[in-house]
Amino acid sequence: MATSPREAVHPLSGRTYAGVSYDVTYFARKHKLTKQQARDLIRKVGHDRDKLNLAAAQLKGC
Repeated sequence: MATSPREAVHPLSGRTYAGVSYDVTYFARKHKLTKQQARDLIRKVGHDRDKLNLAAAQLKGC
């Protein structure tokens, strides 16, 4: 149960539950990847946004 209004609005705090995925289109656009590259990374790394952002940066060589 949320103890503050902020927690009620942002319960995931940068992480996703198994049933709620990182939006592929947004993720691909954010990292200048194709949708297929984004899907492949999500399948490989999982739905953790921090790990996905790191993997996308490594893929692009940043």
